[in-house]
Amino acid sequence: MLDSAFDRLSRLPGWEDRPGQRAMARFWGETLERGGVLAVEAPTGIGKSLAYLIPALLLRARGSGPAVVSTCTKALQEQLLNQDVPLAVRAIGRPLRVVALKGRQNYLCRRRAETRLAQRGLFADARVSERSMEALRAWVDRTDTGELDELPGLGIEIPASLLLEISSDPVVCAAPACEATAGCFAKRARREAIRADVVLVNHALLLSDPGLRAGLVAEAGALILDEAHQIERVAREQLGVTLGIRDFSRLAGRTDARSGVLRLLKRALRRGRGGAVAERIRVAEEAIPPVLSHAASFARDLERLLPAGAQTARIARDRDLAGVSPHALDQLLASIGSLVRALESLGETVDREGRAALKPEGLEARDELRARALAWAEMERSLRSV
Repeated sequence: MLDSAFDRLSRLPGWEDRPGQRAMARFWGETLERGGVLAVEAPTGIGKSLAYLIPALLLRARGSGPAVVSTCTKALQEQLLNQDVPLAVRAIGRPLRVVALKGRQNYLCRRRAETRLAQRGLFADARVSERSMEALRAWVDRTDTGELDELPGLGIEIPASLLLEISSDPVVCAAPACEATAGCFAKRARREAIRADVVLVNHALLLSDPGLRAGLVAEAGALILDEAHQIERVAREQLGVTLGIRDFSRLAGRTDARSGVLRLLKRALRRGRGGAVAERIRVAEEAIPPVLSHAASFARDLERLLPAGAQTARIARDRDLAGVSPHALDQLLASIGSLVRALESLGETVDREGRAALKPEGLEARDELRARALAWAEMERSLRSV
């Protein structure tokens, strides 16, 4: 069957038969039959993609689980989706369903987008043109896939910080209202991946998503790691702790009363009825500057760990950071803890006051508030784990 598949391709105009490609495909096919792991290193031009795709697709055609292919770069994923997988499907002579699955943050959440786009002031500091805003609104209404990667190709320029505010979020989008209103693009993509014969993912998603590994990958007939030499680096990034002063500033901007969720709540207060909520918003707002101040102090102290001229350094978990910075880390952790408590207290007040204090958009912002509190708590846990 393997030779027949390559023979079909050999009849295509311009096809070049490559002995190394067939040899690799044969080794991989034998590994799939008996079970096990195969590591292959081959030079550019040998045709590795078809060599691993054709045996995996033949196995799927015989009733095995789906073929899951993980890559490091978006360029290779697009090449597989648009060129190599269609060619491999043609080689085996039967139709197969192919899906490129991305991380949740790559998909639009219509509910979040509609809330954000109604608050025009949120986009003022980012200097988003009115033309881009109108184009974004039109795209939000008509897109069939919800993939945010579509926007640059349509000439819609939106800063990454603002895309975060309209993308699917694991906390916010857990609310039943998301799927009940207009459907959830991220959940739909997962459902399509479960029904697919070939699923393309990237290393970051593969390593960071336990649900993906426990479900789709566990059922796979073949798991292929292309660009496998990048796995160690991606694993360090996904499973380690990486924090910078920009991470604090970005999360603060998504929280504060100038452009974040506190602004949404402030604008949703009913006149004369939201006194308790307004007071809790004030307390939460005042808890943000100390976090940024202590984060900056801690960052300055950490610079002592950097080799001369270096911008980054890897720090082992057993490294005693408190010995390098006796007070800054404790102060930073304490300030984050105060902010988390302030946000949680605000959330409890919103739940208690409900519609009496807030317009409908304020109640929707409750999920966003919970997401911010969890994000700050996760940042605190990350710092404690170093």
